[in-house]
Amino acid sequence: MPDYPEMNSELPQQAAVGDENIPAARTAYSLSFLHLAIYALAGFLLTNGLVALLGVTGVYQKLSLNWKYIVQFAPMYLIAFPIYLLISRKMETHAPEKQHMNVGQIILAFFCCETISVACNYIGIIVNAILTRILGVQTSSDFIEEGVFGESNILFGCLAVIFAPFIEEMLFRKVLIDRVRKYGDKAAILLSGIMFGLFHGNFTQFFYAAALGMFFAFIYVRTGRVRYTITLHMMMNSVGTVVPMIFGKYLKRLDELTELLENNDISGTMQLLGEIKPLLIFVICMWAVIITGFVLLIVFRKRFRVNPPAAPLPKGKRFTTACVNVGCILFVLFCIGEFILQIMQNIPNSQE
Repeated sequence: MPDYPEMNSELPQQAAVGDENIPAARTAYSLSFLHLAIYALAGFLLTNGLVALLGVTGVYQKLSLNWKYIVQFAPMYLIAFPIYLLISRKMETHAPEKQHMNVGQIILAFFCCETISVACNYIGIIVNAILTRILGVQTSSDFIEEGVFGESNILFGCLAVIFAPFIEEMLFRKVLIDRVRKYGDKAAILLSGIMFGLFHGNFTQFFYAAALGMFFAFIYVRTGRVRYTITLHMMMNSVGTVVPMIFGKYLKRLDELTELLENNDISGTMQLLGEIKPLLIFVICMWAVIITGFVLLIVFRKRFRVNPPAAPLPKGKRFTTACVNVGCILFVLFCIGEFILQIMQNIPNSQE
């Protein structure tokens, strides 16, 4: 009888499938997030340095709100972003295969975006309310509302609808995903969305930005064309900024409507509803869009699939490879710092 090894005898252990990809993957993830951290830090330092310089000389206080927006955004878009592209260009890229989306598909995707945005916005409202109760400090951000309804609304609209979607989609979709999707589209989609949400630096925008970021990332992974996600991003920001500008005079009368309802003033309520009819029509249309998007997400849920990775990572090591590295830690720490600064800015308002 031949001798066979016993079941528990010492045998060479076979390496898990994908172990050989871990070093290269960790480097790719770390460098990608490090470049984002450099971009964010460079923009932060340049912006705050310029504001401080203008403040010391007394110039900043005399600027109109339009010019203050230019001072705050120009360093991020015109200096930090080119630096980011420059330091990222030498990394190995694996762009998705290019596919076409027609106008109808883009519109349906927009409906889905609205559903995701509204649902996750409510999550943000609840979380902000809980944190405000616990911390005793307002954790929501008034930045968007001030931009939409302030004197700089036109410039803010251009920044939000044109420049921000282009820059952010290049940062978190095109450049980031092309450099890490080799190790898994699912991880690339999740990280693209989460980092996009963290980058906003406040709890008001984090939840819907992260969810939309994942949806945009999925669109990019499936089509390989960042112009589609830029278009969807522009459409979403238009609804969030340009539309409130158009209906601003009606929105400001909602408090009046609430007061009339509380006083059971039927005639006054009906009169006011007639005066704000354009806003009511728009709201009805948007809820129709949101409900349609909800149905679409359910009907087409099985289509949310991605291709297997070219260089798979072993189960149990994917999270540590992607997230436990210098670049990711630095970027997350920077974003946490932004969250803290945003909350601290609300302390004076909370004490009043």
